[in-house]
Amino acid sequence: MSRRFTPTASYLLFLHQLIQARRDRNVSQDELAKRLDLSPAQVAKYEMGERQLNFIQTREWCVALGVSFLEFMVKLDEEITAQLSQNELSESAETPNADAEPTDADDPYGVGHHVLPHVPPAPDADAEQTEGGAK
Repeated sequence: MSRRFTPTASYLLFLHQLIQARRDRNVSQDELAKRLDLSPAQVAKYEMGERQLNFIQTREWCVALGVSFLEFMVKLDEEITAQLSQNELSESAETPNADAEPTDADDPYGVGHHVLPHVPPAPDADAEQTEGGAK
């Protein structure tokens, strides 16, 4: 039995940007399907997040839309980074419970890792020795 793909928040940002790129160029799903040698139903499933595009397919979509793949990825990275920063700001107002079990809220983008608590850097060994009087 195959596992169903569940898009993460970052993947949904990716899809939004991809759909927007298609619409900005006045390309219909039918026309994009022809350019990619896919059925319109396949294009719709990809755009709805029912099927996952891989890296190479994403490049093919950009080429079919006349979009610079590099510029597309840079813009996507900026949007995801902004979303993460916005999320971190809202979380910084909350005091985390260190004993609590991790939840989906701790991993809003489904990337499989959690934000680690802030650990101050180790003091500089030279600075400690000069404060003590001898080196």
